[in-house]
Amino acid sequence: MKIALLTMMPDAALKATDRQFTELLPGAELSVFTFPEIARSEKAAAYISENYQTEEQIREWGPDALVITGANVSDPDLEIQAFWEPLKKTMEWAQKNTRSTLCSCLASHAVMQFRYHKKRKPLPKKIWGVYDHRTIMPEHPLAADLTALVPVPQSRYNEVTAGQFKDAKLDVILIHTHARVHLAANKSNSLVFMQGHPEYDGVSLLKEYKREVGLFTSGEREDYPPIPDNIMDGAGLEILMDHGKLVAEAKSAGETAPDFPEQQASEHLHESWKPAAKQVFANWMQLVKQLPVPR
Repeated sequence: MKIALLTMMPDAALKATDRQFTELLPGAELSVFTFPEIARSEKAAAYISENYQTEEQIREWGPDALVITGANVSDPDLEIQAFWEPLKKTMEWAQKNTRSTLCSCLASHAVMQFRYHKKRKPLPKKIWGVYDHRTIMPEHPLAADLTALVPVPQSRYNEVTAGQFKDAKLDVILIHTHARVHLAANKSNSLVFMQGHPEYDGVSLLKEYKREVGLFTSGEREDYPPIPDNIMDGAGLEILMDHGKLVAEAKSAGETAPDFPEQQASEHLHESWKPAAKQVFANWMQLVKQLPVPR
């Protein structure tokens, strides 16, 4: 099976994102590309030049399916993002030339907006952590061999609601009361949406938390960030809470904050979502094989 991976993540996350999705697509012939419209550093541009194909090469290659990563945006208006117009064109091509497209996180929000006219909505606060999602369509092929509760990492400020997915006549497959919809698909399964991050490593949310702590210590964030939910055991939580107290004391005294205890805390992380993530992607790959070839 030939699968194209469209990576829209920022420079620092390119290598990790490519590796994470590759691990979820074992046995597939994978080819990666990005949009030249997305501004890149010299280092990232060199990595892309060495490891990526152009979109023209991808189209000539003729993939069976397409996976689109999320992206980080500084403005909530998706229509002004550099990827907006190129993504619309790529989706038009994919609809006619591939069997299925799987959209991750912010890619899901963008496609829902320009394909179904459903704009994402801001959440009261950031959903951040690992949450158990209910399998509400166990008969769906994407839910094959999943347990009733499926853990999924989430990290976002916005959402497409269950009502919006249903108004667009899409099937909602995995949902959580607090973390809301994770997995949905159209009736033909030619378009699959994921709002979470099943590709994440165990350390991914910890690194996000470390970044936010750094923003607090530098004065770029006013409040101290909450620890992401359900990412580690109790001993790990104590390490992070103790560090938070030391940071507060240092800041109050005008002193340099202590180094973030990433290595120490990482020993207490878990990857509870990995088996289910691999199963969903395996289900999708099996489903792609059964879908009709575009003509």
